[in-house]
Amino acid sequence: MAATGDCTRAAWLLGAAHRMRQDTGVALIGLRPFHEAHLTAERRVRASLDAAQYTAAWSRGASAEDALRQEREERTFRGEPTRTRTGGSPTPTA
Repeated sequence: MAATGDCTRAAWLLGAAHRMRQDTGVALIGLRPFHEAHLTAERRVRASLDAAQYTAAWSRGASAEDALRQEREERTFRGEPTRTRTGGSPTPTA
């Protein structure tokens, strides 16, 4: 999302990912490639939004009750491919 310019959405996803990591106890620090990708995305998003915009979008993502379901529904609505529950090949959206 940050690479395509949808930085508000990217900030929301960063917040949602943070909540999921908190809920599951997963830390990115030991997963170097993922941690580096996360830091790159966060830098891009923060550079594109002012602090208030970033904080507001990040907080909405972090407080989302079912962020994965919401993201899947929005991707389907936009006609973008989604992934199966196990992360397999994309599933058709139409």
